[in-house]
Amino acid sequence: MGVLRLTSPPHLPSDPARPRSSSQKVDLTVSTTNDGHTLWYTTPARAWQETLLLGNGRLGASVWGGVEHEVIDLNEDTLWTGEPGYEPNPKAPAALPEVRRLLLTGEYARAQELAADSLGGIGGTGMYMPLGRLTLDLPFGEVSGYRRQLDLNTATAQVTFTHEGVTYRREVFASHPAGALVVRLSADRPGMVSLRASLSSQLRHETGTVTGNVSSATAGAAVGSVVGATSTVVRMHGRAPMRSYNYSGQTREPEYDNGPQPRGMRWEARLAAVAEGGTLSADGTDVVIAEGCDAVTLVVAARTSYNGPGASPSRAGQDEKVLVAGDVRNAVGQDYETLRRAHVRDHAELFGRVHLDLGRSAAEALPTDERVAAYVAGSGADPGLAALYYQFGRYILIATSRPGSQPANLQGVWNPSINPAWGSNWTINCNAQINYWPVEVANLAECHEPLLELTRELSENGAQVASDHYSARGWVSHQGTDIWRYAQPVGSNPQWSNFVASNAWLCQHLWEHYAFSGDLDELRRFWPVIRDAAAFHLDMLVAEPERGWLVTAPDINFENIWVAPDGSTGSLAMGTTPTTQMVRELFTNVLAAADALGESPELAEEIEAALPRLAPMQISPTTGQLQEYLQDWGRQMKAEVLSSWGAVCSAQIHPRRTPGLAAALRRIFDTERWWEEKEDPLKGPCLGSWEGGFQSMTYARLGDGDAALRVFDLHLQKAVQPNLGSKFIGHAPNNPMFQIDGNLGQTSAVNEMLLQSHVHEGGVYELNLLPALPGQWADGEVRGLRGRGGFEVDLRWRGGALESATVRSVTGTTTRVRYGERTQDVTLAPGEQIELDGGLMV
Repeated sequence: MGVLRLTSPPHLPSDPARPRSSSQKVDLTVSTTNDGHTLWYTTPARAWQETLLLGNGRLGASVWGGVEHEVIDLNEDTLWTGEPGYEPNPKAPAALPEVRRLLLTGEYARAQELAADSLGGIGGTGMYMPLGRLTLDLPFGEVSGYRRQLDLNTATAQVTFTHEGVTYRREVFASHPAGALVVRLSADRPGMVSLRASLSSQLRHETGTVTGNVSSATAGAAVGSVVGATSTVVRMHGRAPMRSYNYSGQTREPEYDNGPQPRGMRWEARLAAVAEGGTLSADGTDVVIAEGCDAVTLVVAARTSYNGPGASPSRAGQDEKVLVAGDVRNAVGQDYETLRRAHVRDHAELFGRVHLDLGRSAAEALPTDERVAAYVAGSGADPGLAALYYQFGRYILIATSRPGSQPANLQGVWNPSINPAWGSNWTINCNAQINYWPVEVANLAECHEPLLELTRELSENGAQVASDHYSARGWVSHQGTDIWRYAQPVGSNPQWSNFVASNAWLCQHLWEHYAFSGDLDELRRFWPVIRDAAAFHLDMLVAEPERGWLVTAPDINFENIWVAPDGSTGSLAMGTTPTTQMVRELFTNVLAAADALGESPELAEEIEAALPRLAPMQISPTTGQLQEYLQDWGRQMKAEVLSSWGAVCSAQIHPRRTPGLAAALRRIFDTERWWEEKEDPLKGPCLGSWEGGFQSMTYARLGDGDAALRVFDLHLQKAVQPNLGSKFIGHAPNNPMFQIDGNLGQTSAVNEMLLQSHVHEGGVYELNLLPALPGQWADGEVRGLRGRGGFEVDLRWRGGALESATVRSVTGTTTRVRYGERTQDVTLAPGEQIELDGGLMV
């Protein structure tokens, strides 16, 4: 029988917990079946990009699945560098009028130079830090039948293998109800489980033990012994750096406050062990030893002193010791099966809402890494991988974003590096919003809440910046933010720092949450946020001199560099197409909200006066493409087509309602098919992150499923890592990072190929069934998608045609159901449903 010799998972150079090399042998002759919702592998992970990702919203875990040495990377979503603080830019108030004057007179180079000098931000965003690692040293050598898997249905990772005639099983899950990571090691023969478990961290830390009863009064009888009668628990604690450094290809140690009263986020992690049979003991201050046990359950909990974006975590923080002790006590006070049942029930209530079947194939018999490597775009040979990837997107959104947690950041909740790319922060000129494109349609409305709450908190800091920086009403945000809700421009490079429309885009999520739910109480809760964003943008409008259109000044187009006909280039501009689209949508939504809530008639009057004067979208007379600036300018960055926002995030560009604009937008993508230009994805854009999301979403919203699937397919072929995380090469072509918006942009594209509901006419939302169904997905079924207006939709299709549809009303209202050119107006009471055939007949 053939065997393969494997080593333990590699560690980051700065990781002090580098385990010894492994000498186990793993039999690769594993045969298994796959239920369509399982990722599985025949070897441990050899790189972080192969680890199994678990999360409960607040805690993240990356499971390597080693045999002799299991490693689980740990994250806690509030562990960030720095502390809250604000220092206004004293140059900005005087510089802003002059920058505007220069823009209005066409002196763009001088305007950009002055903006770089005077309109940047003071300070910068904090960085998301890794918490540490749980390492298990295990007494194994040669093993057979190795299998490592992630079951999306139960959000549980599992490792199984046979050693000397004994079959061992390891289960790991991040429990939202328990607020802890749970690891269970068992065997099919009693007394065979032994291990050494320890915690370590790349951050400065100390370890020790905590003596005290961590279980409930009945826990001992329920689960067996806990380290002594008064259990000993390993404790790891520290203080986060005040500053760290972005990824540069080399490890750079962070900077700590070494003063007598140091600042920085306090943090603590604890490891508790529960044994069934055998013995447990503690070796020194940082190792738990289990010997001869039938099974061992490990509980890892972690907390920080974070107490909100405005409170100093060192001076006014929460007591992380009390919080983490409560988490451990809660988890250890329950037996393993109770913990697991509660976890599975909680996860399944969300994950199980949507079912997608695009067909099965023999490729499902391959381990997931081999299946991804074998995928050929356009072949149609493995339709199930698209469905699995879609459900993986829903899975990681559940894992990273729960009510009360932070929103999914650039890496979701999983960051293994003290030098994370782009700080692993919330980049709000597109990435953070893309993370939540699929959330409502994918029937995960609760998971939207963290982004909505971030927006509310950001508006509070943004109000100070709007006043100090722009002498404007309302609130503003720019290119990025962090745990402290930094609202100033990030840096002083106008290419990205002077983006002022992120608040409008974030407010679109507030509106969408209402559009899907119809919940007026929720709309009222967020009304001050969207109202004040509109007030800011009213104050940012100026009349451009040629046609008197109202435009935002200063402004930029994503992170593009424009190219004028004379060859001159720059970033700073006025009234770029995407910003104007966002402002137009914000104004429209605020008018609708004001009417629904009976609020702010004076503001509504201002908006009604300004709205028709906003610069219209234009078609370039030179290229026939959608014009992205007031002038007929080009742009240097082929992939950065933020002007597609009007199609992707609203109905301002729509193939039926605005066919000319839709054709002009499409011409951009049809002309600049950069995603097909590079054979080697490491030598050019690879359709990860926003690179592919805008493209597939645009084609889907324009009704071309085959074109949308072409981008989606190339994404699967070029940009997906073995663990199904999307890779992005922007920071290092030879070391692609995981960036979660790459996953979630494509998840949203699948939604939009099957169901669209963004058109609102005559007071009702339209449910457009199979609006962009790819020919390659000729037969299929989806259940549980959500549509605006408060509807849930099931669809079945055969031979590329709708066979049946079920529409359920959640809120009780009217919708217009569309399939192709057929429409049917339907009014349903709350909880009522209607079944339609392919001709929309009852």
